Amino acid sequence: MAGITVAGLVFAIGSLNAQPYFKAGQDPKPVGQNWSAVANMSDEFENTTTLDATKWFADPATNGWTWIGRAPGLFTPNAVTVANGSLRITVKKYTTPQVVNGKTYLYEGGIVRSKNAGQPGWYYECYMRANKTEMSSTFWLMTNNTDCNKKHEIDIQECIGKTTPNTASWAMGWDQIFHSNAIHRESSCRPTATQIQGQKTLTEKNNSRFFVYGAWWKSPTEIQFFLDGTYAYSITPSTNFDMQAYIQLAVETYDWNPVPSDGGMVASGTWAERTTTYLWIRTWKLIAAKSAQITDQNNSSLDLSAYPGNTGRNNIIMNLCTDELSDVNISVFNLSGQNLFNKHLSKVNAGPHQFDIDLNEAKQPIKGLVILQAKTNKSAQSIKLSL
Repeated sequence: MAGITVAGLVFAIGSLNAQPYFKAGQDPKPVGQNWSAVANMSDEFENTTTLDATKWFADPATNGWTWIGRAPGLFTPNAVTVANGSLRITVKKYTTPQVVNGKTYLYEGGIVRSKNAGQPGWYYECYMRANKTEMSSTFWLMTNNTDCNKKHEIDIQECIGKTTPNTASWAMGWDQIFHSNAIHRESSCRPTATQIQGQKTLTEKNNSRFFVYGAWWKSPTEIQFFLDGTYAYSITPSTNFDMQAYIQLAVETYDWNPVPSDGGMVASGTWAERTTTYLWIRTWKLIAAKSAQITDQNNSSLDLSAYPGNTGRNNIIMNLCTDELSDVNISVFNLSGQNLFNKHLSKVNAGPHQFDIDLNEAKQPIKGLVILQAKTNKSAQSIKLSL
């Protein structure tokens, strides 16, 4: 089980033993089945300052991959860092242009790929905040095989941080969009790619907060996409998407949203503005419900998920499932370990429940990254949340 240590306190992060992030009534799993975490393709990025080499790599030209970025943006491992419970890819403008394989690169970006492959039937999700630059923020899947007729790409989320007067007209809203693709890519035996798209316009910028982006690769002929735990749309690929694929986290340049000649936000933005941040990556597969067990650090069943409440209110919507009648103590901690909020729920019956937790009862405003903990006399679960 993943864990997080803040100010000497250790919280067990139980989400990988729980279920994916879905709002009430949105979980598409079939009757009689549950989600089970695929550990080697899931990561909370806790208690470490390096990538887990058994799961990820940041060198763009390794493990059979050769793509090092789309000029003038170059992928380098230098752009990738892990700290404070998150994976970060930070862009910058080079003081001196870099020439690699005869191409000139003006900007540094990065790509992180999974070492292990996923497959149809699995659910993929991440908790990501986009950067504020003209470069991209993405979460997607890609095959890496020798069959030129099976080059497949599933873009779960693809967006940019900033548009400019030079942005292509069709992409003017791409700084506040949920956009997905199923692409049958061009290859030596396929001169033209086939692209099927889905998208949803947002009311806020992709870089305004963390969003949960998810996709259920339900079958080779259907992919369902979810935004903040709610179904958004489906895509039917142009051919059977039946090959294994690897997670890709890329921050790159696009010719349809060129970086201004002065470097734009890539050059002038603060470190935070130039950084795409992932708080977690999670992958799930379906198993028979009787085989699914949700456990915590004390080997007792307790399932916790939550998301920020309505805009304009300081609240959390919390989904909680216990295996017996229990009193439940709810606490909110900041990343320094300071206890910001407590609430006692008396005699919560066994089974699933949803609670609206009003944070206005706290002695001080609660914003930013926090740890939400639910605790009974037998069990405890904690999750990261951005408010």
